[in-house]
Amino acid sequence: MKIGIEGTKKDTEEILHCLVEFIEDCQFDYLATNILDFVGEHAQKTSSPSLYIRYIYNRIILDKPSVRAAAVSSLGNIGH
Repeated sequence: MKIGIEGTKKDTEEILHCLVEFIEDCQFDYLATNILDFVGEHAQKTSSPSLYIRYIYNRIILDKPSVRAAAVSSLGNIGH
């Protein structure tokens, strides 16, 4: 199921910022991977997608393999 964000660009940026802050302390791999996929899909539509790269990169360094894979995929989406 795909979920979209409705509202202004500022709303999108606030939602994404809350999500990337949340995954900093998230202990649930399934939830973290879904959030990373979501951020990767929607971050490229913001005014400054590079703000989210640091949060995503931290997941590559600090988390388990399944979360690392989602983070790499997310970075690929932003770079694309």
